Amino acid sequence: MAAYYPIQCTPTVYPAEPFDAQADAETLRAAMKGFGTDEQAITDVLGRRSITQRLEIVDAFKTMYGKDLIKEIKSEVSGKYETALVALLTPLPNYYASELHHAMAGLGTDERALVEILCTLSNYGVRTVAQELIAELKSELGGAYEDAVVALLTSLPEYYAKEIHDAVAGLGTDEGALVEVLCSLSNYGISTVAAAYEELYGNSLEKDLKGDTSGNFKRLMVSLCTANRDESADVDPEAARNDAQALLDAGENQWGTDESTFNAILVSRSYAHLRQVFREYEELAGHDIEVAIKREFAGSTEDGFLSIARCVKDKTAYFAKRLHDAMAGAGTDDRTLIRIVVARSEIDLGDIKEAYVQLYEKNLEDRIASDCSGDYKKLLVTLVA
Repeated sequence: MAAYYPIQCTPTVYPAEPFDAQADAETLRAAMKGFGTDEQAITDVLGRRSITQRLEIVDAFKTMYGKDLIKEIKSEVSGKYETALVALLTPLPNYYASELHHAMAGLGTDERALVEILCTLSNYGVRTVAQELIAELKSELGGAYEDAVVALLTSLPEYYAKEIHDAVAGLGTDEGALVEVLCSLSNYGISTVAAAYEELYGNSLEKDLKGDTSGNFKRLMVSLCTANRDESADVDPEAARNDAQALLDAGENQWGTDESTFNAILVSRSYAHLRQVFREYEELAGHDIEVAIKREFAGSTEDGFLSIARCVKDKTAYFAKRLHDAMAGAGTDDRTLIRIVVARSEIDLGDIKEAYVQLYEKNLEDRIASDCSGDYKKLLVTLVA
């Protein structure tokens, strides 16, 4: 059950100790044998056993009596009591899948049930329960709400792989999405996304990025794809000072810019080291590294280097700004909004919420509620809250 709800919680039903599946099967058999049904006996057994124990009782009942316990219960009881007992005897993934199917069957869709299930389970729980329902969900939903629900049902590496593929597919390239994904992930994250990308699309991530980007930005994307950043916590002050000087000499201290030096240092050095480099740079240059990047670069390359610098300083503030920009001005960048809320919801969205308040003096939930509508709004607010 921890895979479904990874945060430590307090349940109301605990595994029975001692436990004897055969004895419980006998009790249930006696409760349904002959004239009438002993509902209290059924409740006493099934209401005080964990889901694992209840499923063991189902198996024991079939072994001992050659009958399906659920069918036997359905023949003995009815109404809401029957519905509750059947739910108790159904494996959680199957039960939730049935509930999702029921929410979409017939006329109309029970969006509240969809939101309740999909927004309360862990990533593992959601995908175990509802992966096979994506096609059905797509037929029932639409627009940004559909995009958000499908994102919830997709593993993170596969989801990011699809986001990158969509960013480079067709005319033009969504450099912002590429930068956000590749500049914010760990080595492991990039490697798993690259593997998912190749499995989904038959091409290497690096190959497709090379084919769709150019110049300094292409070199930055390819470098990030190697996933070779030092991830140690060690900091050598002298080495940091040398890197700061190298950045200064490659940019503001000369005519023109040596992009390769910025690329090599910003992509390969550890976050801990780069924080010290940025402090040293400010002492040497008299201003922040972001000022230098803005002076020396433009366009997508500038955005890429700035994103790395901002993630190094404070990744939660970086994502808070991305969310703010996605909702600023006329219209909403729903794709970015969905990507960050869904992907970070089980990582650091709580911290991102706090950073958002500090930066913009407004709750993220309130901002989303004022910018979105309908079930789409309810889903995102539920994830953020």
